[in-house]
Amino acid sequence: MPLKGGDRVVGVFGLLAGPLDEEASPPPAHLTPRQAEVLRLLEQGRSTKQIAQELQLSTETFKNHVRHLLRALGVNSRLEAVAAVRRGGAAETRDGVAP
Repeated sequence: MPLKGGDRVVGVFGLLAGPLDEEASPPPAHLTPRQAEVLRLLEQGRSTKQIAQELQLSTETFKNHVRHLLRALGVNSRLEAVAAVRRGGAAETRDGVAP
């Protein structure tokens, strides 16, 4: 699956390609605490259902949080969100204006 910036998918959510980093990438400063928490859980490859249960949210409420996160990062998918933050390229919103 091609991603923004020409990157390609190399994994599947729920499966880890290797050990988790000792320290996760710091989230972009413009994210809310909830968006940062959602991003951290997405980085771990968890499913919608798993994360919703952990955060004690309905799946629809969680999906709303994901939509807001994607908009804040200016990306189109969960995978792009994780990749953008790991590259440090998520500082601008979709319209190209820094928050």
